[in-house]
Amino acid sequence: MIASVYGMNVPNDLEDNRYGIWIVISVTVLLSAFGVFYSKEKDGLDTL
Repeated sequence: MIASVYGMNVPNDLEDNRYGIWIVISVTVLLSAFGVFYSKEKDGLDTL
């Protein structure tokens, strides 16, 4: 997921930002955690 967001062949504002990759990683982790917690609350992930 990080490669698809950060490595696209379109210009983005994160290319020249010193912390660009860490911003992308942080957003990806937060969205993934939200998805897991939301699914657990809705009984979508019974195996976890």
